[in-house]
Amino acid sequence: MTRLTLLRHGETDWNRSRRMQGLTDIALNARGLAQADEAADLLAHDSFEAVYSSPLCRAHTTAETVARRHALAVRVDERLREINVGSWSGLTVEECDEDLPGWRERLGRGEDFRRSSSGETAAEVARRAMEVVGEIAERHPDGSVLVVSHGVFIQQAVAGMLRLDGHGAQLAILGNIGRAVLTSGPAGWRLSHYGS
Repeated sequence: MTRLTLLRHGETDWNRSRRMQGLTDIALNARGLAQADEAADLLAHDSFEAVYSSPLCRAHTTAETVARRHALAVRVDERLREINVGSWSGLTVEECDEDLPGWRERLGRGEDFRRSSSGETAAEVARRAMEVVGEIAERHPDGSVLVVSHGVFIQQAVAGMLRLDGHGAQLAILGNIGRAVLTSGPAGWRLSHYGS
């Protein structure tokens, strides 16, 4: 049985001001650094054999903070990055409403669409999420692994692993340092935790 813990990074100033981050490399703020320490405390008794991270510093810093408690190096994989929101990067949620009216309602109905004309769709994120998370699971059969990434990425990874319809609309975006825990079994993947 393989156990995957998917952890969202700590808070950034753009999280606090509800700005789209996407691939913009925003560092953790003071609260986010404290949250990374909190996550390390929370996960201190887990027996991880490996820690993987998105290359974006908000995730990588969080991963390093947790990995230190386990005397593990962080393995970076570019595919663990957040959804590319293209020209929406840096915009507030309300500013995105002006660019694409009704996009939040469409998300709630399980519709998929490109996040700005130069961004990604949820389906594109789900494809790379399934690929990289699947590879990590195969690399660690019967192991426990921590993967530190981002809100939309984790939502799409979980939705894909559980074969949910509607592009993960049933799953809320995890809050900062929220986590999802998936375990493999005879019937496929099982979600044993989703939240803070």
